[in-house]
Amino acid sequence: MPLTKPVILAFLAAGALGALTQAGAAPAPLTPGGSVNPIPTYSGTGTPTVEVLHDTGLQTTMSPNGMTVNFEEWAVNSNLNPSGVVFAFVISTSSSPSSLDATLPGYSGFMTALESCFPFSSAGTCGTETGMAARSGGMGDTLTFSSLGTTPVAPPGGSPAYFSNLYGIFTNASGWTDPSVTVMVGDSSFTFEGIAPKTSSSVPEPATLGLLALGLLGTGLARRSRKH
Repeated sequence: MPLTKPVILAFLAAGALGALTQAGAAPAPLTPGGSVNPIPTYSGTGTPTVEVLHDTGLQTTMSPNGMTVNFEEWAVNSNLNPSGVVFAFVISTSSSPSSLDATLPGYSGFMTALESCFPFSSAGTCGTETGMAARSGGMGDTLTFSSLGTTPVAPPGGSPAYFSNLYGIFTNASGWTDPSVTVMVGDSSFTFEGIAPKTSSSVPEPATLGLLALGLLGTGLARRSRKH
């Protein structure tokens, strides 16, 4: 059976249309020159409010050994972080990576805190290997995520894809910009369009639920499944 959008949503957003109960978050502060190890997982309950402000869309590339690498990032408003924009990203690969890292620039001068499994997704796709993160010194422009674990997600009759947890970066930013981010899969480096904070407000795009945005990953994987 090919991997379809409804199937991937079932994995990534099971139960996410329920009523908001006692949603909460306990992200770990990450200050310039500091690190977080391991990145904590979301500890709240219920369905937080989420408004997608900007979405890079699913970006796909292929490594020299034929592994498909997907990256997507969102800027969102959420009641989990009323003081600013949250940036969330996920990475997936077509086979289990030997190592997985990501470098995100553009955080100079902003407050940041991190949490894994930011609740676009269900606990079923959140692995225990949440990885670690460090912030560069000085103004702390760069966030580096390393040793990111992946969870295999296999649709019925299909080949598994390997998803990182969904990582949320809580900030006090009021808007966003779009620098490039770097993803390392083993010894291979890939550049993708990313999203980063800025102080001035950006022109919002039509808001959509982050749950539906994650379906783009499924759409891309479905195309790949049909080709093979």
